[in-house]
Amino acid sequence: MAATSDPNAGAADTAVIPDGWGEPSPKRPRRGARAVIVAAVVVVVIAVLLAAADAFARSATEAQLAETIERRLPATVQGDVRAQVGGASVLWQLVTGTATEVALTSEGLTVQGAPVGVEVVARGVPLRGEGVIDTVDATLTLDEDSLNALVRAQHAPGGFSLGDGTVGYRGTLDVFGVTVSYEATARAEAAGDRVLLTPVGVEIGAGGVSVDAGDLVSRLLGGDPLEVCVADRLPEGAKLTSVQVTPERVRIEASAADVPMAAESLERTGDCG
Repeated sequence: MAATSDPNAGAADTAVIPDGWGEPSPKRPRRGARAVIVAAVVVVVIAVLLAAADAFARSATEAQLAETIERRLPATVQGDVRAQVGGASVLWQLVTGTATEVALTSEGLTVQGAPVGVEVVARGVPLRGEGVIDTVDATLTLDEDSLNALVRAQHAPGGFSLGDGTVGYRGTLDVFGVTVSYEATARAEAAGDRVLLTPVGVEIGAGGVSVDAGDLVSRLLGGDPLEVCVADRLPEGAKLTSVQVTPERVRIEASAADVPMAAESLERTGDCG
């Protein structure tokens, strides 16, 4: 009988003999590769620590700035202030001693008891409490009640109502011995430390008494604009740059340059005299 051919015959001659663990030995990483990995880990750890330190410094700086500003507000201004420091790195700004940009906000601020919304952006702010702020841009927002409260604080007669781009002013005039009430609609315009109200329309009420309405309208529409001084509610040197009126509120923008950080300077306001 012929011998049968075995397909596995000779397999032992070509089998791979495993090492002592039964698996091929892994290659060990080179010493240079290990150094690169360690350096990368160190860089990441340092970056995380710097980010945490910068976040802590930002929070502490913002709290200190808000507290400093609140202490130096004029006596007629009350409320809490929130500060936010701009720029990429507060730590670097602390090293240089100057904040690139600081935003201050307060929705609960009151001026002589009247609620006023305030947003302030200051650039080039000394962080050591002394020196000069490069520029300050501020936005004040008042509703109709707050506006009239400020007017009454100046002992001005009449009152205001807000419209679409205009302000209504209610007052009285003496015409040939007769007291005549009127409501003049006016456009508001920023003028340095004052708001100018230029009448564009008039409604007259004389209580049934006959008066020369033509002469009265001419006096109201043809005279000088009514001036409302706001200097004593602004830091000394601040100027109004814009007045925008809607039925809900009046938005007033002001700016100042080279503002001293000294406490006595921030507490000092302009003069309406």
